[in-house]
Amino acid sequence: MFFSKLGKGKNDKNKAHSASSAIPATGSQIRIRKVKVVTKTATPSVSRSGSTTPKQAHEDGARATATTSNTSQKRRKKKTPDLAQFNRVIISNSETDDSAWEAEFNKRVSSTSATPPVETDRRVIYKQDYETADIIESKQLMSFAEYKPCFKSEPNLQYQLAAPCSDKMEKYYAYRPKQEDEYNPVMETELIMDMVARSFVPSKYTNDIKHPSLGDCIVRRYRRALKQDDPGKFVASVMEYNKLITELRKRGEIREHLQQMTQLPLHISRSLLNQVYSRVVSPRANDLREYEAFSNNVYGELLPEFVTRLFHETKLTSDSVFIDLGSGVGNCTLQAALEIGCESWGCEVMKTASDLAARQQHELEERVKLYGLNIGEIQLRSASFVHNDEIQKAVSRADVVLVNNYAFDGKLNSHLIDMFLDLKDGCRIVSLKSFVPPGHVISEHNIESPLNILSVEKKEFPSGSVSWTSTPGPYYLSVVDRSLLQKYFESRGRRRHR
Repeated sequence: MFFSKLGKGKNDKNKAHSASSAIPATGSQIRIRKVKVVTKTATPSVSRSGSTTPKQAHEDGARATATTSNTSQKRRKKKTPDLAQFNRVIISNSETDDSAWEAEFNKRVSSTSATPPVETDRRVIYKQDYETADIIESKQLMSFAEYKPCFKSEPNLQYQLAAPCSDKMEKYYAYRPKQEDEYNPVMETELIMDMVARSFVPSKYTNDIKHPSLGDCIVRRYRRALKQDDPGKFVASVMEYNKLITELRKRGEIREHLQQMTQLPLHISRSLLNQVYSRVVSPRANDLREYEAFSNNVYGELLPEFVTRLFHETKLTSDSVFIDLGSGVGNCTLQAALEIGCESWGCEVMKTASDLAARQQHELEERVKLYGLNIGEIQLRSASFVHNDEIQKAVSRADVVLVNNYAFDGKLNSHLIDMFLDLKDGCRIVSLKSFVPPGHVISEHNIESPLNILSVEKKEFPSGSVSWTSTPGPYYLSVVDRSLLQKYFESRGRRRHR
């Protein structure tokens, strides 16, 4: 999801509905192309009363400003790959028709069932409840794309959404993007309701939020309100959801439910990673194109479904140490920490990418507080991994090393091979180019080569696995196996004794 610049607006005093609180208008206004929007503030409560102090309003504005730089607000000339581009919900002209909405919604959530969590791994999922979380709120993203109001009679409607494990309520505008692939707040709201219904509440409440056949449930009423252009019913459906989640949280039923979980459902990981990416990386997508093509610093991403596949193939568990050398904006590092729960490292030399990675780390660590989730330790470094003692120590402890060396030159690949000498036996290396040339065999002439400790298997990723091409391609799974050298010496000894 990507965003473009919006102009500055003038003051207005229009009033709007607000789910979970009735919000008096303030003087601050944002112009969203030709749609006028009044920025309003809200307090996190389930009631319809409340107000916000000037300090809180200032902090909201400062938070939004801190999220992006001036250069990030330039209109994007070309899209860069979206973390969820192959699971994206597309809202067409029939966007308020239930059948069309449901069909596109299913495209967004169905792919997560293809690669379930590692079944042999068990971990603690619930950590604790939190009073608040320092997140980038949905309403702060409205200045990066052109939006249209969902309701003609209430074009400036904003609402809040309750969290399962925090008093924090995220603020949203009831808008739809004018372009299909932009961030969509009303669809994200339903995706969160669906996620919570599936995994965060006891099963006896699941159908109250979203019934499998969309019978009498909150999501059905939410959709109906959008279809009927009824802001009152829309607010009522959100407030009904907020009331249920708040009551279940206060009674401890959500906590008890999460404490019984030993695996994180994949749809939760995908949803949270996409929320983080759309708030941190997408607004600055243009900045990532400033690097030289076909160089060691070219930018490209492995997409989430492929990364999950790699986690399975490398048998990554919550007790493992994962490291991504050349980690870009940190997607794989964050995914390992969230999805698997392991200690997860990343090292990136490009400043813009590493800055975004740090912001993504902060956003993820704060956003999981809304859901009470326990994730693995994240260690990101903005530096070169060449001659880096700290990274070398991490490499020596690693169980899985990921290297997107698709565009690395020979010199950098050679340095990586030297680093692999410190890897422990059994460590698995995933790369886009093989470190071991075809036909390589151990001989007296290359007996000291680091390549002799690597056993390599060539594999093929399916279409839609990486950001730079939609076609399938090769990748390589190497395993550190020093017994290869031992077998060679034993074989040579037998030949000498003949």
